[in-house]
Amino acid sequence: MAARRRAQGLTLLEVLAAALIFVMVMTVLVSSSSMGVRRAGLSARRLEADLVAESALADLEIQMRQGIAPLVEEEEQTRGDFVVRIARTGFVPGAGGGSAAIVADGAGELGPLLAQELPEVAKHLARYDIEVSWVGVDGVVDRVRRTSFAFDWEAASAEFGDLFQSAGGDGAPPLEEPGPLDPGESPPRRP
Repeated sequence: MAARRRAQGLTLLEVLAAALIFVMVMTVLVSSSSMGVRRAGLSARRLEADLVAESALADLEIQMRQGIAPLVEEEEQTRGDFVVRIARTGFVPGAGGGSAAIVADGAGELGPLLAQELPEVAKHLARYDIEVSWVGVDGVVDRVRRTSFAFDWEAASAEFGDLFQSAGGDGAPPLEEPGPLDPGESPPRRP
């Protein structure tokens, strides 16, 4: 009897059950692969926003390295699909140079200590917040943030010029001019 049944093939019910199992497995595979593609797209978008934020931060830090604390209080610009917002605030409570003085993240009690012990130095410290935002796939606004800090050497030199001259300098840190690097050569280390 079993040999005869095997020769006749599968019943309609068995074929339908196999087709149903196949459809369920394919549905799970397609949905998981589409979720993977969606997440890869979101990751690529976030990476692109990171690059925009790092570029804006590099522009600020070039100015800082030249001894210039950028004077921007708050600036908003568009780069492609991204909105880049740069805001300058005071590093310590009561310091000038910003509309909303705050204590830097991770600084703990450093801000109030600087304001109390070295108020003449603390007022030349600034915090730069860079926020890159974009509208995501679901209509939700996503953000990437970067923060940097600067000391305004120009303002400090103007205020403490006599002090710097009596110390034998102009108050500005020595700047190195980067030279060209040969392929495979690493940049020189600062002493």
